[in-house]
Amino acid sequence: MVEAVDVRTTGLGGDSEVRLDENGNLCVGPRRVVPLSLLANQYPAILDVLRGQLEHSVDRGAPDTDVGRFVLREQPLGIEQNNITSTQQEIWSLLSDGPVSVLQLLGGVKYSPVYRRCLDEMMERGVVVVSAFTPTDAVHVLGQYRCGSVEAAELGAALWARRLGVSQRELCQRVVRQVIVQAGRAVTVSALAEEGGLALGKWDSVGRLFIERALGADDGGVFSVKFSMRRSLVGIGAPVATYLPSVATQLHTHLDIPEHAEVANAIGAAASGVVQTVRILIRPVGGGSAYRVHLPFGVRDFQQLADAVACAKDVAHRLAQNRAHQAGASAVQVYTEQHDRRALIGSEYADEIYIETEVTATAVGHPQLKEEKSV
Repeated sequence: MVEAVDVRTTGLGGDSEVRLDENGNLCVGPRRVVPLSLLANQYPAILDVLRGQLEHSVDRGAPDTDVGRFVLREQPLGIEQNNITSTQQEIWSLLSDGPVSVLQLLGGVKYSPVYRRCLDEMMERGVVVVSAFTPTDAVHVLGQYRCGSVEAAELGAALWARRLGVSQRELCQRVVRQVIVQAGRAVTVSALAEEGGLALGKWDSVGRLFIERALGADDGGVFSVKFSMRRSLVGIGAPVATYLPSVATQLHTHLDIPEHAEVANAIGAAASGVVQTVRILIRPVGGGSAYRVHLPFGVRDFQQLADAVACAKDVAHRLAQNRAHQAGASAVQVYTEQHDRRALIGSEYADEIYIETEVTATAVGHPQLKEEKSV
């Protein structure tokens, strides 16, 4: 009985990572990375690294996916200071002076697969972040958007162009085109879901073909497809003027970009609350002789359920509070809930068996204003 916005999300934006899918096709997202053009503004030294990678062919059997990529610290370790492995601590130390290229980070170690797995875990936990070539870099090269280092964007594009055997401009045009196609696909799928609960299954090849043809992603075949949306598109955010006009054209609909659309998301973020949620699961082990707490940074076993719950509540509370502060919140309040799950057993369901416990901590706060930070 509560009115709410029907939200569907897709990992696509100016800071989405440009990559190849499992079939070797160019795609964008869903991972968010730091654009090279923005990273070079703060760390100009990466330009020399990119120039070196472009001038010299990469050897040591390094994967192409490592070229033109950097890793840097995303946030202080905080509560996870004492809960990272020795290898992850070594990686953290190597990033103390700023971003390091993935080639350099993994090229000089003896067991690179182990370091790569540790690095992936650190990225999953938000401790470090990757910088790589993005659509923002592509539009820098094409001259459609300029707010960072054009040279860094051009070097990143040159590395990708060499990898695919195309020109820099063609590469960047393909990236922009892919963003348009994926954005149009997301809009179409969302509209179909609203129309009558329609959803494209994994094997719905006909529906996918129709959508790809309508968006111009597939120009082959003996027939073409045109879609005409009866509702207008409304775009907010900095990149909408670059990508959505073409999406609206392909869908034969009107596009409305409100005044000051480029800062609408920022204003909405500043006016809303900050919410961070941490969930920790507890399950019995050893036939119920102990209880294992699955923490974000590892597991801990306890003989008593009460001790396991106390540990889970403490860690969840502190971690949620820490994440809220790191997200820029002030006056943070944390609410903790415990949900025990048991199953009835026996011929008349007179007995019950313990299944698991889920502890949830939700930290809520207000965005911290600049004046508050300076006090």
